[in-house]
Amino acid sequence: MNTLITMSLCLPVPGLVKARLDYDENVPYIVAVTFDLGPESEPVVWELGRDLVRDGLIRPTGEGDVFISPGDGSRTVFLRLASEEGAAILYAPRQALHDFLKRTAKVVPYGREENVPAVRASLDRELRRILHEAC
Repeated sequence: MNTLITMSLCLPVPGLVKARLDYDENVPYIVAVTFDLGPESEPVVWELGRDLVRDGLIRPTGEGDVFISPGDGSRTVFLRLASEEGAAILYAPRQALHDFLKRTAKVVPYGREENVPAVRASLDRELRRILHEAC
């Protein structure tokens, strides 16, 4: 599932940026955000923890590369994204993020991610690998 939203970019260059939020139930812990920076730039994709985004709607959360916090008032959410290539500060519409996360929770409820077959198979493979290395 996906949703298109417009965010306000504050840094590095002020303006509006289109973003697509994507959720794949086979990777239930992640919300991918693809930023469309215009025809002269390649899209930029950030993978954010779904819980991190949800928590950032109500309180400051995250450290390091990603920080999300309620913005001024109740209408926006503040995002700070940093990498070796640079940093961006954005404001996103809170209601759009909330509605998107609500839709993801209908597909995979919070706390039930480990029941997704792809996640279960990955956990089983990793456990077998760890047990094999321990023997």
